[in-house]
Amino acid sequence: KKILIFIFLTAAVSAGSGQQGKNLFTLFDSLGQTGVWQSRLAELSGMNFDADLNFNYFCPLSYGGACTGLYGPVCGMQRARNLVEVSKTKSVDYLIMENSNDIGQFSNLGTLDDQPWFWSYTRFVPDCGLQSESEAAEYWESNFSAIVGEMNPETGAVARVPFSNDAKACTAEVMSGPARDGVIRLHNREFTISIPVKGGMSAEQLTDYLMTVALRPGCDCIRKSATGICYIDYLKGYNTFRFDCGETGVVINDEDGTGLATYDRFYVGTDTSQWMNPECWTSAPTVYSQWKGFTEYLLEHFPEAEKYWFIPTYYMCSPENEAIKGPYYEAQKRLAEHYGIEVLDIASESGINESNLLEFYNQGDVHPKDSGYRRWGETVYKLLKKSL
Repeated sequence: KKILIFIFLTAAVSAGSGQQGKNLFTLFDSLGQTGVWQSRLAELSGMNFDADLNFNYFCPLSYGGACTGLYGPVCGMQRARNLVEVSKTKSVDYLIMENSNDIGQFSNLGTLDDQPWFWSYTRFVPDCGLQSESEAAEYWESNFSAIVGEMNPETGAVARVPFSNDAKACTAEVMSGPARDGVIRLHNREFTISIPVKGGMSAEQLTDYLMTVALRPGCDCIRKSATGICYIDYLKGYNTFRFDCGETGVVINDEDGTGLATYDRFYVGTDTSQWMNPECWTSAPTVYSQWKGFTEYLLEHFPEAEKYWFIPTYYMCSPENEAIKGPYYEAQKRLAEHYGIEVLDIASESGINESNLLEFYNQGDVHPKDSGYRRWGETVYKLLKKSL
């Protein structure tokens, strides 16, 4: 019996020997945040997968609620940058990419001929008490030259003009930076984030740093001023963000406040020669522009990695998304083909369908059960074996 068991285990490892010891990374939205399917794939293949690197508050690779290119510390483009940082200490051998949240932008799909767009940085216009999106749009048009003239000309830049909305929020004003090294904590009813700080940071430097911390999916932060931040929990509707600054010397005044949204403008010029041209600042680059910028960035930085585009099973979504999910994922397949990236069509190959749906999904939840995620991992393993 011992000999038979030994032979079985050896055969199981040999089956995935092409991936044995290789490092697996994924750039996903919430469908990859928990790491369940990746861990199952690693178990079967012998790959290395680090769930803590995959999702965290400071350098996330997979993150729920995030789109590919719409600015901020959790968008796909920033997470691609995060992966470049990770790759300085770990080789990226296998890279699998997915995004389903871009389906909300499908009306702005564009075409494969669109120029690539890659987010570079965001500038928040200081909150000046605007009360509606139309007021913010008017402010942008009236002050365009002044706003853009104060920004560093750079392709992929974004300008955001805040205006009030009725969301519950917390306003945090950083009064002083840390006098010494330590940890401050940001509390919400649902989570606590421990944030290490360095002594000597100014209030504005600390505010810059806080704006880079990824919050729990469903939350957002909008910069009000050089030292002011508005924290919003769209998912739960809480306004109970509070800071505990411990012995660091940091002083932050936090209180319930008025929620903010933003009127956004994206610079889509091919270079900075049209920086002061209002027509080159649009409501958003096309989805294809975002996907192309994202993909070309990864191709440039990870030329040796085995790269795959992941098409998930997608159920329990809204009627609107159900109607367009077919064309949406077909558009992703065309993008992958354009760049010579292999598609992992889990939707077609996993065996999850309407007849067995509740075995793998909870009613009303677009995220699979662990059984569904494990089936994904097993399906990826099967497809990778075929490609070797």
